[in-house]
Amino acid sequence: MHAATLHITADRMLVSIQSEFHMAFPHLRLEFYHHAHEVFEGNSRRDIADPGLRVADIGDPKANGYLKISPETMVFEFEQSLMEQFKLSAQVFRHSGGKWVQTTASDQWTLGQQNLRGESSSAIYRHLTDEK
Repeated sequence: MHAATLHITADRMLVSIQSEFHMAFPHLRLEFYHHAHEVFEGNSRRDIADPGLRVADIGDPKANGYLKISPETMVFEFEQSLMEQFKLSAQVFRHSGGKWVQTTASDQWTLGQQNLRGESSSAIYRHLTDEK
């Protein structure tokens, strides 16, 4: 887990932004959506954008900028920044018990806190499944 600066341009593929985010926070996942959501609200799985799309396909067609993120960045601030700066609707997911869950109930947590919770949940899940 470390700080990162995401370079977001109109022609950048969503999957490359997702990969860069996941490298900084390995127990978190970033999903993009066709429609926006409010803080502490989730999105429907049917609304998930194909990772093969470009930023311009679902966000600002003139996007070109940088977004700094760190373990101290709150989830809701990160998601709001993506929307305000690049018109990208996004949701952070945390690894939990062998599956990915939206962090809607804990949007006020930092990315670092979410990543640590995902790491400990993954370790417990691995331990339990190894015992079977």
